Amino acid sequence: MDAAALVDCSVPILDVLAGLSAESLSSRELDYCLKGSPSPRYYLSPFGLLLMDRRVYFPEYRPERGSFHTRGLQAKHNHPTAGHFGYSKTLE
Repeated sequence: MDAAALVDCSVPILDVLAGLSAESLSSRELDYCLKGSPSPRYYLSPFGLLLMDRRVYFPEYRPERGSFHTRGLQAKHNHPTAGHFGYSKTLE
């Protein structure tokens, strides 16, 4: 998922940044990036987001509003322009 999709799917960037420090893998890779010696697959975006293989890294962090993966999928899947009528209608 790229940064534009991140903003579009209404996952607040501040939640993602908080999740980066809460998860051990992303916290370690973020520290490496900030020290100027990132792993080959990771780097920082201009917004301070951790990128893995040129995509925004979503940590396995679950704020009280649900996981980032679930919120992103729901926002894209249930959107009126998605071409279908959401999760419940798909199951019918």
